[in-house]
Amino acid sequence: MKSGKLALLSSDSDTINEAHSQHELPGDAPFDAVSTALEIEEKLSLNEGKNCYIGKAAKEDVEYIESPEITEKGEIINTESAERRVYTTTFLLVPDEFVIVDNSAGKFLFPLLSEETAHTAFPAEINVDSFTAEYDDAEYWKVGFEGRADGTENGVLHGDAVFNDSEFGAVVTDSNKNQIGANFEYGGELLKLFLTKSGYIEVYQPDSIDSEEFSEFIAEVLLPYSQMK
Repeated sequence: MKSGKLALLSSDSDTINEAHSQHELPGDAPFDAVSTALEIEEKLSLNEGKNCYIGKAAKEDVEYIESPEITEKGEIINTESAERRVYTTTFLLVPDEFVIVDNSAGKFLFPLLSEETAHTAFPAEINVDSFTAEYDDAEYWKVGFEGRADGTENGVLHGDAVFNDSEFGAVVTDSNKNQIGANFEYGGELLKLFLTKSGYIEVYQPDSIDSEEFSEFIAEVLLPYSQMK
């Protein structure tokens, strides 16, 4: 795993247990109950004695699907039927620090953790401006900006060394930044990173980065710039 949506954790335990629950639905619902499940697949040992848990979670929901139907009289009508839909996500979890799910659809895990485990999850924001100020020697190949008062409300600039762009470099340097793409040295390797203010993180390179290295990177480099929304 080397991408996902970040949340910060407040934990009452340094472990996490598997969980399976059924949640009853109201009497007029098409099904009696829906289920949630959380499985732990692996435990990793990180620096400073921290544990990282790799797992997956699933949540059932009821969705109403509208579809056309031909009646016996030859009329074309729309009918609605209820279906169980199962949403799944993989995750990395470091107790009392963070959890990251593989995409935005996996955000259902955040309230599930709070309800079923000793961990409370808070969706995170990343302070992109502080990150770029600290890593000013990185090579930035993408910068998104917002909230300018000079008529240029928002935008995204692509290219090599975008902060040095003769036309728009000053605009993005002085703006509130909401996303960046950067190349910089980490752990003796060149790392190609994309991250957003809303808490999405993706490491494009090196291809060989694994879940343990990704977790270490988040803990060491990105958590200092992360806060609860």
